[in-house]
Amino acid sequence: MVYLTQGGFWLNLATVIGSFSSLALVYVFGNYLSPEIYGNYRYILSVYGLLTVITLTGFNAAVTRSVAKDNEGDMVRGLKIQILSSLFGSMVAFGASSYYLINSNITLATGLMIIGLVLPLMEPLDIYNSLLNGRRLFKISSLVSIAVQILVTIILITTVLLGGHIIPLLLAYFISYTGLRLLFFIIIKRTYQKNHQTSPDLIKTGFNFSVINILSNISGQIDKIILFQLAGAKELAMFSFAIAPAEQLKGLFKNLSSLLLPKFTTRNEKDLRKNLNKKVMLVGISALLISLAYIIFAPFLIKLFLPKYTDIILMSQIFSLSLVGVMVIPINSAMNSIPKIKALYVSNILSPVVNIIMVITLIPLFGLWGAILARAFGRIINIIGTYLVFEVVKD
Repeated sequence: MVYLTQGGFWLNLATVIGSFSSLALVYVFGNYLSPEIYGNYRYILSVYGLLTVITLTGFNAAVTRSVAKDNEGDMVRGLKIQILSSLFGSMVAFGASSYYLINSNITLATGLMIIGLVLPLMEPLDIYNSLLNGRRLFKISSLVSIAVQILVTIILITTVLLGGHIIPLLLAYFISYTGLRLLFFIIIKRTYQKNHQTSPDLIKTGFNFSVINILSNISGQIDKIILFQLAGAKELAMFSFAIAPAEQLKGLFKNLSSLLLPKFTTRNEKDLRKNLNKKVMLVGISALLISLAYIIFAPFLIKLFLPKYTDIILMSQIFSLSLVGVMVIPINSAMNSIPKIKALYVSNILSPVVNIIMVITLIPLFGLWGAILARAFGRIINIIGTYLVFEVVKD
């Protein structure tokens, strides 16, 4: 409990500041950008998110697990592997950029060109957090996160207020994140890496975790991509603003994984199971109470901060109930720390597949509402599926 309290304070501080930064961006984007520009901006970021599956993001968790066992040299090994794999993502981005250029869509062609250039560095460089989390340096991790969030927010808001054109906005987003991550990677490596030991299990574990994450990453972006293609930029802008409050509230729980994974790694499965259900229920009840509070205040908040988007009030309230989906975080942390590879494979295949099926079914039928319901139902189903997989599937 002391461990969670001490580590949680700094991580939650970073999350709170990050949430305020994100809400500031939501206000500026919602009031100073047209729905069409913001919708295109969100679409390009979604394509970037989709392409990150090629960067083998599972190595972040693998490095955290390895560093927790004093193998800190695995940070650089993980970085090199991610950079090499991300080059394939860049090739895909350049190919898609050429397609849009041939079809005279300069905005999307330029956006995808930018993605292709930054992808090999922007995502892999974030691996410095794996070193900090593995060593439980949550204060340092949080301070770095706060600095990045504040600086990027200032840069993006300034870019919007200076004109709000989409290409400068994309350049501001990708260059600021890439540059800051490069800076902090160098600083953290020189300051906090205390040995160069490596683990023989890193590559196997990293590839396993990466493959496991592929469908989850796809399902996290596919609704925005399909909604943009079928309904257009304006509908995607409305969807993004409708889910933004609940997504920010979900961020209050995202640090649980960083806190639990290093701690769980030092325990055997029998010890983990003793209090796991209690942790799951505590997280679920907390999420439900936060969701109910949001439902009460949502009409006032949206009318105050997003007066052009009052049509999203009801769908935002309904979507907020999906916040209880964070109940799976302790279970996933337990499966990653043991690790229960078969259970992770099943869990990370079943839930995304169900979500993808709902997305490709509901969005063509119901448009914006279909996107909201598909994502909400997917998270509820994920709770049941993850728990059953953890209990039933054996390695």
